[in-house]
Amino acid sequence: MFPFKACCLLLMFSSNIVATSSPGCSKSGGDLSAGTSTKTIRGRSYLFSTPFNYSSGIPAPLILSFHGGGQSPSIQLDIDQLTNRDFNDQYVVIYPEAVDSQWQVSPDSASDDLKFVSDILDYVESNLCIDTSRIYATGKSQGGGMVGMLACDQSLSTRIAAFAPVSGAFYVMPEGDCEPDSVDLPCSAGRSDIPILEFHGGSDPVIPYYGDSGKRDACLPTIPHWVQTWARRNNLGTTNTSTSITKAATWHRFGTGSSLGLVSHVYDGADVGHVWPAREKQNGVGDIGASSTASFDATPMILEFFGNYTLATNSLNTLARPLGAGRWQQPGGS
Repeated sequence: MFPFKACCLLLMFSSNIVATSSPGCSKSGGDLSAGTSTKTIRGRSYLFSTPFNYSSGIPAPLILSFHGGGQSPSIQLDIDQLTNRDFNDQYVVIYPEAVDSQWQVSPDSASDDLKFVSDILDYVESNLCIDTSRIYATGKSQGGGMVGMLACDQSLSTRIAAFAPVSGAFYVMPEGDCEPDSVDLPCSAGRSDIPILEFHGGSDPVIPYYGDSGKRDACLPTIPHWVQTWARRNNLGTTNTSTSITKAATWHRFGTGSSLGLVSHVYDGADVGHVWPAREKQNGVGDIGASSTASFDATPMILEFFGNYTLATNSLNTLARPLGAGRWQQPGGS
């Protein structure tokens, strides 16, 4: 388990945000018991985690968390720690399962995962009390690439408030040669000012930080190019403010004033591999590279980022604590 409980402070600060109730809030029915269960919709499965304090009469925020290629929802649950009560006692968390462990973003996949996500949201919003202005997406590796795909989808980008890919596999199929630092990154988002928080390690051997011109017969952009493209889409420019999280990790924020951090990138560290950043290994599952741990914890940072944004406002919520107080690492973290 992670050694501190900073995230919960944010949840208390942001709980006064006016909620947008889903149709399920008007349905009668008892409160769900806290815990995780497997659900099925149209022949596909997902894990559903109910937070400790879920109430059928209070709209709950929701997080979609996508596993990596070749992984599973249960592995992602172990990795992301979003069901850890030390961090989260408010968010419903859903872990969709990919067909043959490959998401639509993969060059080898023929599945329609955008439809799968839409079906999940339609069902959950219709049958449970969800705050439809506070739905979020995160995921690792191919799951992170899936998060990027959702952010660029004309429909789903209008249903999800903020996006946080981790070690993301942002595959594209260019018409010409692959130039990782300049390849065109198509996007058909249905709104502007989309909040993005991306994490990546400098020694990632699976999804290299500086891209790959021929991985799986597709093109992987450099992470700086991918992030700067999002900054341009959000009219933030390509310059950023850099802050040290620890001696090893750096947080790059784009924008100014109330838009500062609307697009952010966390460089996990030069020696950090293909990981979900954490100071303690979570069963060693799904971590690949020189270092399977990091000098900070991504999970509370992601939750704090999500807590700052709703679909009602794309600037920082004044009721939420601003990012930047350094609550994701131990004092003197390296």
